Amino acid sequence: MSGHSNASSLEILQRIVENYSIPHKHLVQLIIKHGILQAHYFYMKFIQYVQVYDSQGNSVTQPDDEQEKALTEKLIVVINNALSLLKLRLIQTNDEYDDQNSYIVLLSDQRPSDFLRDAYGLTQTEITLFHLWVNAICNSENG
Repeated sequence: MSGHSNASSLEILQRIVENYSIPHKHLVQLIIKHGILQAHYFYMKFIQYVQVYDSQGNSVTQPDDEQEKALTEKLIVVINNALSLLKLRLIQTNDEYDDQNSYIVLLSDQRPSDFLRDAYGLTQTEITLFHLWVNAICNSENG
């Protein structure tokens, strides 16, 4: 019976991973704040957000390492689809010194432009304030 409940829990989790929703948004806020996270921590935070915001009363059990890896890869694809408009993306990279560790890293595909900064006439202080403002928005309750 427990094998059946684990299978249905995994199916529920797979459906949640595949559909961008509130847990994904909170995970994006977290990765924007930090820029890099250990892959296992990234995944566990997603599970935590699912339990708080999207479990619909269903119990979410911890999958085995292979399932976690597959779900993390799918999660990255789903989040990258949402981030593409912002010219941001997540990648997963392995630690060359520790095979047991991998990291999720936030990358920007947009190159900084001095021309745009000069055209807008913003000072470095104003640009810094703008980045602080964006950070505050990304860390707000409503995201």
